[in-house]
Amino acid sequence: MQESRRERNIRYSLVSFFLVITFIGFTWNSRTDSIHSLDKQSLQVLVLSEGNKDENPTVVVARENEAENYLIIYEVDTQDRFRFLVKEQMIVNGTVSALKKQNSKENGFWALINGDWTFYNSSMAKKSVHFQGEDGLNGSDVPFEMINDEVSLINEEVSFSNVNMEKLQSIHLLDENQAAWLIVYEQKFEVAKK
Repeated sequence: MQESRRERNIRYSLVSFFLVITFIGFTWNSRTDSIHSLDKQSLQVLVLSEGNKDENPTVVVARENEAENYLIIYEVDTQDRFRFLVKEQMIVNGTVSALKKQNSKENGFWALINGDWTFYNSSMAKKSVHFQGEDGLNGSDVPFEMINDEVSLINEEVSFSNVNMEKLQSIHLLDENQAAWLIVYEQKFEVAKK
């Protein structure tokens, strides 16, 4: 059975139409993905307490999950392959853009949420502690330099390879023996050991 010119034109028109619709769908989807990724909160990490032979390290993490922003306190079990155990977590109203420790005996941390510093104790309860400016705060970052895919810790004789070439945000010391570090990327973190 031979196809007439009219049927062939209809077939080509339908195929072209569906190809155009598919192309529009893919471009629309990629646009909304890129817009959503710009709105995502970057991962914020603070080592609240370094571990030693008697105590495990405690880490505070601020991250977005399913359009909600979370503050999470983890205990890092050094005896069980550095497994992260959730101690406390809460949903925060707003974007956490920084986490800092107080340079005092106060056990807790400061979170910069929507431009305002808020103090939380180790149980995630807000406390009314007078904010004395950022001079009294510090992070837990270890200075590093990156050359190609090799990351070297400044003032340490330690280096490791960033094979995936992911964007490195920060590095934090996990134990006072300088045997483990928390490596923070844009959307994930991992432990590196000596």
